[in-house]
Amino acid sequence: MASVGARQRIVEGAVGMVQLALQRLEAEGVVELDEERKATMVSNLLVILLQRAGDPARRQHRHALPVTAGTVALTAGTGRGRGTR
Repeated sequence: MASVGARQRIVEGAVGMVQLALQRLEAEGVVELDEERKATMVSNLLVILLQRAGDPARRQHRHALPVTAGTVALTAGTGRGRGTR
């Protein structure tokens, strides 16, 4: 039962990070995403975040930003993105 609770917390955290990422991208005008691209971005970010959460070797490298590659790929295709920092 403890592992189910832990998994729920991991998923809730990942969903929260994705929501914040979408809000910031829209608020700062970094990129405008239609619903299909939003769905793709959400899917990609959740896969990355949840894979990292489930792999103890990857969790040790917390300084790495897993969303960077997804953000670059999405902003590069729109012609409106500023890239990553």
